Amino acid sequence: MARAEARARLAWRLLALLAGLLLGGPGLVRADTGPGTPAARSCPGPDQAIEALGPDTWLMPAAPGAISPANRGRVQPLLAHREGARLWLLGTGATPRLGRAIRCRLEARAGQQVTDLINPWPRPEHVMGNRAFPRARIWAHAEVAATLQARCPRCIARLRAQLGRHGAELGPGLQALRLPTDTLQGASGRLGPFHWWRLDRGEATPVTVWRLDAAALLWAPGLLWTADAPELRDATLAALEPSTEALLALLADPPPGGGTWRLVPEQGPLAGIEAVQATQAYWRGLREAVDAAQARGAAETDPPPAALPGVPAAWTTQARHALNWQRAWREREAASFDNPAP
Repeated sequence: MARAEARARLAWRLLALLAGLLLGGPGLVRADTGPGTPAARSCPGPDQAIEALGPDTWLMPAAPGAISPANRGRVQPLLAHREGARLWLLGTGATPRLGRAIRCRLEARAGQQVTDLINPWPRPEHVMGNRAFPRARIWAHAEVAATLQARCPRCIARLRAQLGRHGAELGPGLQALRLPTDTLQGASGRLGPFHWWRLDRGEATPVTVWRLDAAALLWAPGLLWTADAPELRDATLAALEPSTEALLALLADPPPGGGTWRLVPEQGPLAGIEAVQATQAYWRGLREAVDAAQARGAAETDPPPAALPGVPAAWTTQARHALNWQRAWREREAASFDNPAP
């Protein structure tokens, strides 16, 4: 069995090299053909870094900041894992063109075709690259798939505007999106090498968390940040607080192979459990600060607190913190109207 897989990988690498020679030309950039080997295959742009997290696991890190023409929508990390004859990719990129660039680089690096895609939550930055993988199965939780179908026209229009001069890379709008073909049901389960859980951001925005025990990795898109403050857009404190507690519970036991868990955030470097603890402190501190301000009769336009207990100082000095304050204010104000004090 091992010899058959080795022969299949060698054959695929030869085909990949031939395809690269046929596709070569002006405007193309180079990509690795395998772990530790020199670049030997041409791939279409835009460029995308690939970092090895282990012998069979790769991370495509996100660019910092919001979507812009400069970053071409590469603001969400992607995670790939090879298990036998299957190559899994979590997230596919913000446009079909970016998806093709990612596919070329990843398949050259792994030495085999991507067989399975996972759409983790209903964000176009994670799913518009689906069409670049016509032979791969696309997996998503049934609620994520339904939300994608319902929201895509509005989300794609917003993404096109954010991409500016590169908006044409999205193709013909909704027709450019290949929706998931295989759906998951329930609150948790197992898919290939991954354990998964369905959690909430609120505002009818389901998310799925993916844990890869073989690499001691946990990926929580839409729930975890390290470089910037967490984001309350399209979310609620009422959903994010329990979801963050659930993340901590998933990390209660050490990885099966020993060591410590590594967490993949929306943006920023890999982190440990302390990043989840800081996120939990942020949501709790934000709620308590808003409640205290409203109780003393402060105005929503007053500046948010410059510090919160257990929260990195950099988070509370960012513009996103001020936006989170306004969203939290409105949410808590509405809750007080729905549940007036006796």
